[in-house]
Amino acid sequence: MTNAIAVIGSMFGDEGKGVMTDYFARQHPTDSIVIRFNGSCQAGHTVQWIDNGETKRHVFSHFGSGSAAGVPTYLAEEFVCNPLLYVKEKKQLAELDINPLLYVNSQSLVTTPYDMIVNMILEARRGGDRHGSCGIGFGETIARSLSHKKLTVLDLFSNNRADLRTILDNIRSEYIPDRFKDQPLDRNTNSDASWMSLLTSNTLIDDWLDCAEEFVNDILIADNSVLTFKTLIFEGAQGLMLDQQSPNFPHVTRSNTGIVNVSAILDQLKNPVESLDIVYVSRAYTTRHGAGPLDFEKELPYCIVDETNIPNINQGTLRFAPLLLDTLSSVTLHDFNKCDIKHAPEVHMAFTCLDQLPPKNNLFIAGGVEVNSSREDFIGILTDSSSYVSYGPTADDVRKR
Repeated sequence: MTNAIAVIGSMFGDEGKGVMTDYFARQHPTDSIVIRFNGSCQAGHTVQWIDNGETKRHVFSHFGSGSAAGVPTYLAEEFVCNPLLYVKEKKQLAELDINPLLYVNSQSLVTTPYDMIVNMILEARRGGDRHGSCGIGFGETIARSLSHKKLTVLDLFSNNRADLRTILDNIRSEYIPDRFKDQPLDRNTNSDASWMSLLTSNTLIDDWLDCAEEFVNDILIADNSVLTFKTLIFEGAQGLMLDQQSPNFPHVTRSNTGIVNVSAILDQLKNPVESLDIVYVSRAYTTRHGAGPLDFEKELPYCIVDETNIPNINQGTLRFAPLLLDTLSSVTLHDFNKCDIKHAPEVHMAFTCLDQLPPKNNLFIAGGVEVNSSREDFIGILTDSSSYVSYGPTADDVRKR
């Protein structure tokens, strides 16, 4: 009997998908696998846990958020791999005594350093019209794959170092000029000169090739047939408000952030799942990291402590707003309706970061009206018997109502 759990962000990302994935992984530590089914390592999911009395913490990106519980990860075809950042995270996990097992679909796209550079240049040029990109080349990888040369995980296995160098040289000499044909890079400007120096660096290619070699030596190449575990935990990236079909373009991500990819993968399995639990996750307030609209954005009447989303040049400072109940209801219902009924899904809500709320005077918005209530009333209004709540940053703080 195979059961599936889909952890999906309800808003703009940063909802607590990591702690919920960790929670479910710890319920099934020996017979489950975490599937990253969209996005790339721009989706950082924070997990905190206790190991022999020591508090440990990591922001998972390539590896699933069940890794600290010993659960393996499968990067599905819809996940974009980044060898440079994979190696960085692998080293961070090794320092925490974690050596995760990682399966990767052979058709997953691969990010080159040039995708990252193009991403950062274009976002910087947009100035006040930034899209809200993380600057690591996820969207640019997809754009290059559609218009020029598609590079996959299988290509990393199939080509030797010299062949891969030729592919990168081709991207640098042909694709980059074409990408900037409307606004060419100019060596006479300080900003472009520094980027052009990096673009022409052979050391950059050598570093990427080293990381690509380490990546292919570490992973287990696979396809969806590897999903024979008793429990399949699908870990989403970003949130429903950033879905590529969202009306908020261009402040969106180039992926399906909801149930669509999950349903497609389940349809391909030889052994159909017996049950599907969809867990839509939200903080007890709304956050947004990066440019784009945020209704009722304001300084909340209580202090939010966020150690993960530090200010950065690409996305600025994490933004806050009250939780919008009408929006939450409509986007989750819209996504649920995309799920094939044959999976007989059961829908849950999970609300995280409740430890950030004061006992009284919590603020949220329903029907366009600001509502003040106690923390207990807040939970009662938003949840039912099949919902989850989290009062803190670890799986031990999560409970089912």
